[in-house]
Amino acid sequence: MIKHEQSEEALNIMFEKYKNFIGLKINSFRIYKIQRDDYFQEGLIILHKAIYRYDDGYGKTFLRFFEMCLERHFIMLGKKRDSENRLVGLYQENLGLDVEEASEQIQESLTKYRQVKFKSQREQTIYEEYFLQNKKINEIVKMTGYNAKSVYNTILRIRKKLKD
Repeated sequence: MIKHEQSEEALNIMFEKYKNFIGLKINSFRIYKIQRDDYFQEGLIILHKAIYRYDDGYGKTFLRFFEMCLERHFIMLGKKRDSENRLVGLYQENLGLDVEEASEQIQESLTKYRQVKFKSQREQTIYEEYFLQNKKINEIVKMTGYNAKSVYNTILRIRKKLKD
């Protein structure tokens, strides 16, 4: 019903039904208290996506499908959080900064990273698509018409230039 008729009332019922389940999953992942609201919002987004992607032809219940989607998303968010925490820790250790200063330094570095310009139009295009917009190589190949080997080689050259 939700999927086909786009019923807002039915969607609200699903949100109400699964909000406790989302809370239980947040507790099982030991999320920091300050981040619980963010994870809850992410859980609602995943619930919404799961409602529209669910196919009962796979022989799984909706709850199991949603649980799998939610766990995978929380794992991905946890990895992202851990890498950000490590980055802040490195800035704190090496530069003697507090958390807020380290976060500002990281944002400044990311801004510089986004403003990189290359002499070659091919490198610039692939840099923007692959590194900034997170497009897959096959998408870049279709979009630009370059062959896959050329795209791989260009990515390797860009990485080398970014390290230097």
